[in-house]
Amino acid sequence: MLTLAFFPLLFNASTDADFTQWVYGSADRALEPFRGIFPWATADNGSVLDFAVLVTIIVYDIVAMVAQGAIHWIDRKIFEERVKARWLAEGGTPTA
Repeated sequence: MLTLAFFPLLFNASTDADFTQWVYGSADRALEPFRGIFPWATADNGSVLDFAVLVTIIVYDIVAMVAQGAIHWIDRKIFEERVKARWLAEGGTPTA
C-alpha cells in the first residue's frame, strides 16, 4: 500500500480521483508516525518526492524481516522439541 501511495505523489496524480483518495487514505495511518521527519521535495510540475514514504517502506520491511526471523527461529525450536519428545517416547535414552 505504501508503494502504491508513493507513485501517485511522484507523478502528480489528481487528488480528485477516487482511486488516489483511497490510496492516500489507506496509506495515511501507516505513514502517520513518520510524517514530518523529512521534508518533501516538490518539482515545478507539482510532482512530490515524499521521503517519509520511502523511510516508512524501509522501516516496515526491516520490522517484517525481523518478525519473520523470530517466527522461523521459534518454529525451528518447536520442531526440535517435538522430534526430541518423539525420540524419547520411542525409548531413546537422553544424552546430556
